[in-house]
Amino acid sequence: MPADLEKWKSKQIAAAVACGVNALDAARAVNEFLTLLPAGADPDTYIVPARQLEQPLPSEVVLVDVRAAWYGEADARWARLLDATGEE
Repeated sequence: MPADLEKWKSKQIAAAVACGVNALDAARAVNEFLTLLPAGADPDTYIVPARQLEQPLPSEVVLVDVRAAWYGEADARWARLLDATGEE
């Protein structure tokens, strides 16, 4: 990666962190943007085409599977907190 892009990347991550974004999430987002950036394009003015970002919506079955997998890995107290209602 060219030095100017590395400098731009650091500046963007620092700005996101200053706004309250988690540093790992900021780095991940900037890295993803840079993978979509065409060679020679200016990262300050480039806008990723919407069609390139388009992703299919997950089906209900996938969402249920993800929830079950997460609950399988989560500590029981967190699962209870997430499932709690105002009636308990």
